[in-house]
Amino acid sequence: MSLKQSDDYVQLGLTGYSLSVGGDVVDDNVLAGLDTALDAANFGNLVFRQSADGILTVVSDSDESVALASFIPDANNITQAPDGFTPGLSTDSRGAFVLTTDDGYQIPLLPAVRDPDDIVDLLPGTEVIIGDRGETTITRPQGDGSNPIVGVFDPLITSSDKAPGLYSSGDGADKEILVVFADGSAQTLSPTIQSPDEFEQAAMATAGVESVEINTDGSIDVRYQGADLTIRPLFDIEPGSSAGDTTPTLIVENGRFFFVNSKGDRQEFVAG
Repeated sequence: MSLKQSDDYVQLGLTGYSLSVGGDVVDDNVLAGLDTALDAANFGNLVFRQSADGILTVVSDSDESVALASFIPDANNITQAPDGFTPGLSTDSRGAFVLTTDDGYQIPLLPAVRDPDDIVDLLPGTEVIIGDRGETTITRPQGDGSNPIVGVFDPLITSSDKAPGLYSSGDGADKEILVVFADGSAQTLSPTIQSPDEFEQAAMATAGVESVEINTDGSIDVRYQGADLTIRPLFDIEPGSSAGDTTPTLIVENGRFFFVNSKGDRQEFVAG
């Protein structure tokens, strides 16, 4: 299947009109509450729909056949709004949209591909894994010769006159991939860090690092020895051979920086 969930990922699903997170129903009317939050933010012509994979798409109430944006709920950071809250839309420090429902739930939304099966349709045999922070790992079939890539999608769904497929532009941390789906709609993929929880663990274990925050555009804000730095990953993952018992770490080789996760997978990143 194209959307995989491991023990590290949060299972999202929809039962009737119930938003389910981690197998638990948060509220019987949360999905309707998200629509109310949009209405309060003066986007009353837009509504949410949720797929069986847990992906939320934003559609127009006049034409629900066209997806305008796509997200997954940030299940680890859903909170109760403080007293005196006002339903509506805001953004947090990571750049995530936060919808406050009329029932008082504050639900951050993380960018996601509209449907992972759309990528598999373009690249048969490809495995697409969406992590609970929206990071998307795309692995081509064995024998393809290319490394897996990990990125985050721009939530906005546009259109393109290009033929269906994947189109790369830019280099290094500036590289982007335009994914054009079979119906002519498109989303842009930018590099992000693999195994974000493990990256934060490894970074915080580094002397001088005071804080780490992974943004929704794939960049990473790091407070290091009192200075603010921005880290930007590259797409490619060099697969490791570990069974998951490697200690996540940051390493420097010949002036280049790499993050190695618990499986031994290596990913390069740059500062600035």
